[in-house]
Amino acid sequence: MMYINTEIIRQERLKKIIDTLRIIRDVISDIAIDDGWLVIRLKHGSIMKTQNYWLDAEDAEWLKYMIKET
Repeated sequence: MMYINTEIIRQERLKKIIDTLRIIRDVISDIAIDDGWLVIRLKHGSIMKTQNYWLDAEDAEWLKYMIKET
């Protein structure tokens, strides 16, 4: 029987997203994880707070689009 630590998997998934979002750092002033939420603060003052359970690396393109539209 194999046991998988889902907390480690979740943390690794979020780290990949944060690494991807750092590429578009020119519009982001801060990125953080707050109690299971991915929090993105934009340079013009807005804050995006996205629950992490559905996020994966492919969502970075969607987030990039959403950030550029605000």
